[in-house]
Amino acid sequence: MKLSHCVLPLVLVSAALLNAVMIGCSRGAGSGSPYYGPGTGAVGSFTPVFNGSAASGIGSLSVGPSMVVARQYHTATAIPKGVGAYSSGGILVCGGETGLSGIPPYGSITENEVYDTATTTWTLVSALTAGDAGYMTNVHPIVGTPVHTSRTRHSALQLTSAAGGKILVLGGLGIQDNPPFPSNPLLTTCFVFDPSGNSFTQVDDMPKGRSEMNCVTLSTGLVLVCAGLVPPPPPPPISPFWGVTTKTAWLYDYTKSPGTQWIPIGGPAPGGFLVDSTDYHWGGVIFQSGPGKASIAGGAAVGLTTPSPPFPYSPLSYYFLPSAPFFPTAKCETYDSGTGGFGAGPTYTVDRFLAMGTAMKNGDALIGGGLVSSIPSAVLKTIDYFDHTTSPPAFAAVPNSFVFPDPDVDPSASPPLVPTISTKSLHTERYWGTAGEVDGGRSGDVLFSGGFAASGGIYLDACLWQMKIHGMNNSPDTPSPPCEMLMSDARVHHANAPLFDGRLMLIGGFNGATVVASTDIYGH
Repeated sequence: MKLSHCVLPLVLVSAALLNAVMIGCSRGAGSGSPYYGPGTGAVGSFTPVFNGSAASGIGSLSVGPSMVVARQYHTATAIPKGVGAYSSGGILVCGGETGLSGIPPYGSITENEVYDTATTTWTLVSALTAGDAGYMTNVHPIVGTPVHTSRTRHSALQLTSAAGGKILVLGGLGIQDNPPFPSNPLLTTCFVFDPSGNSFTQVDDMPKGRSEMNCVTLSTGLVLVCAGLVPPPPPPPISPFWGVTTKTAWLYDYTKSPGTQWIPIGGPAPGGFLVDSTDYHWGGVIFQSGPGKASIAGGAAVGLTTPSPPFPYSPLSYYFLPSAPFFPTAKCETYDSGTGGFGAGPTYTVDRFLAMGTAMKNGDALIGGGLVSSIPSAVLKTIDYFDHTTSPPAFAAVPNSFVFPDPDVDPSASPPLVPTISTKSLHTERYWGTAGEVDGGRSGDVLFSGGFAASGGIYLDACLWQMKIHGMNNSPDTPSPPCEMLMSDARVHHANAPLFDGRLMLIGGFNGATVVASTDIYGH
């Protein structure tokens, strides 16, 4: 199962980190550098460069069809096969932003689009459905006319299989035109997309506007939503656009009647986490960690001060708190539907924020990279592997058991034939890229793509973590040649989604100079 973080969280940065990004980048300094930067130009002067070669047997990237609309901070969610016209499955891409506006919500996008695997084309949902049904449409409470809702930095995920392939889209930043007008861009509105009719239907609003949240569909069918940014408590800050980190969590039940679909978390801490007293998990990752259970790991607590006015758009942040460092954590908390609350979960091997992670079909999870502190050079390349088979489940630097059939493993041989254990880490330090399982989970391989380097440069490559050798096969301590595969664009703030033939599509993002509509498709 693919990780349900769906949208990558943004970061409240310290002055040092913001300045590092605002310096800008140009052509990479070294031959063979897998990212480009740093340089002396302004943001937007990037030129990709990389002279890598791919190892045989690791698959390859091919250029996919471009979206209709260029976007970043969007969501990409798989559409099941055989639903409506999607005989071979597809992908729903919602919202995102153009990055052209200097204040939130930064040119948030109204148009949504779908990729049909059978026709290999992208089409705007509004072009597939007459009237307002192809948009997320909110009726203006004063004027009484439909308003097509834009959103960015939101979440989207599949509901249970019993829901017929329906996809829940919730929250984010945007314009929904609820009172007061104009509204704070932290959205409360939620919609369900039905691929059988290519239409959106509004469902119950969230109890409070929220963006950059973490959400996952539990095995019980409920959707767990936690952490992220919510509107600040009164008195309001200088700008109406600020959100503050939260530790609260809610459950969503699509089967309930309108008006009753949102359920506060019970137990010792109603509506919130049981263990942490601080808002640690903003920018963490969430995944199913057992029947009826989900764990949110890592993230950061942010020191909030009086905000200064919004700065011009930067690729890292949409607002700037000069005295607000973030404090990454290794903590993990687990929600258990049996107890109805949160408890302490396994911890990372290191503090981690804005990491790249994916849930795996076998019940484990793989999480790599991220920031270890607010110092811009403190970028990780280590990997934490969540093993659900241990008692209790725990994170480890490498897998401690083999769960996939592997022709290279023959325990009856003398001496026993076992896979080569290579590096415990990614090839290079990076954060804010994506990770996605390939081959439908049959091989256990995970593709890491894009992301920021410590210098502020943006990676142009994608690399494969292979279960059968317990690590990246492009490690210096592995005899195989480098496995970097070049994307058609360097990418950060992009999305990925699986295709039902086992391939993985990398979609859109920011390439250092502009927001892109391009895609790449990875296949073994």
